[in-house]
Amino acid sequence: MPDGQLPRLPSKGGRRQQERNSATFAALIGLLMLAFGFVALVSLVLPQVRGLVLILVCGVGFFAVHYLTWGRWLIRLREKEAAKAKATDE
Repeated sequence: MPDGQLPRLPSKGGRRQQERNSATFAALIGLLMLAFGFVALVSLVLPQVRGLVLILVCGVGFFAVHYLTWGRWLIRLREKEAAKAKATDE
């Protein structure tokens, strides 16, 4: 190596970051499936747990619908309205 030159370092991010994110996502899905299986097994043994599971599923469903409505659909609607307003201003 000539004097004054530093070795090339690998680039940051890119594919390795995406691979780490997908591995984390896969681990999270596996953990959620394991937890779901455990709760299903407990609800078979203890029928009283079914009510708690129903309440939890309804709560998660409510927040999922809320997120999809406000977080996705209405944001897109606002962006379309802003684009129309910008087009009419020009």
